[in-house]
Amino acid sequence: MRRIQCCIPGGISHSRRWSQRFHSVEGVPRLSQEELRRLVDILESDPKILGDIIGRLDAASRRRLIVAGGAIEWFGKDNAVTEMKRAGVDKDRFISPKDFDHWLEGALRRRQEEEDEEVTDRLQKQAMDEADELVPYSTLLWVALVAGLPFVGFGFLDNAMMILAGDAIDNSFGLYFNCSVLTCAAMGNIFSGVLGMQLHGVIEKAVQRFNFRVPTLTENQMKGKRVFFAGHIGGTVGIMTGLLLGMIPLLLLDSDDAKNERTAGESLAVAKTN
Repeated sequence: MRRIQCCIPGGISHSRRWSQRFHSVEGVPRLSQEELRRLVDILESDPKILGDIIGRLDAASRRRLIVAGGAIEWFGKDNAVTEMKRAGVDKDRFISPKDFDHWLEGALRRRQEEEDEEVTDRLQKQAMDEADELVPYSTLLWVALVAGLPFVGFGFLDNAMMILAGDAIDNSFGLYFNCSVLTCAAMGNIFSGVLGMQLHGVIEKAVQRFNFRVPTLTENQMKGKRVFFAGHIGGTVGIMTGLLLGMIPLLLLDSDDAKNERTAGESLAVAKTN
């Protein structure tokens, strides 16, 4: 105890100024950060001093000390105040033996539940990782194929309808109103988008009629990263393939140069006839 008394500045401990600084309005001791640090260093350097202090505390103070220490150890420093309030059910500074037993029982139960949840989450993650690694590459290829086929239809329909509708608008509506090629293409895209929404379910049902025999996957395997990326890559490749195939109508339509040459030829033929 002499070592603790040494941390109090000399000549101040008996003065009125020390009494006002050391006590709050309610008479509760208040130490500065430097004094707290020195006190902690003393207690950590000699465990016997800590035992002597705890032995001199009254029963209620020891219970508060155990509650604070257990709360910090089990639930973190931020939850210490909450646990102290939880233990003092009678809303005062006194923690009775009954309050302490009730808090300790609840704290042990909540701590056990947290540990069980951590173990369960760790086992589930481990099971998912193991299941993810056990998915063979042949199964992943099937997953990518089944995920990509509908997008082939979507991409083909979208691009082909946009080209055909844009060309039709360019030769009719756009010709009379002097619309640019991009304007006609944008209006054609509106048509292809509306048509795609109407045929959305039809394409999926058509793909399902192929009845591909995809190997059965467990729930953990379906949630695995490899299966997810297989479906994602399959859909990406499928939409790219469909969009490329949707450009086929460009081979069947006359280009602007061909149209101009044909128009010039027709005009020349009419001029010669006249």
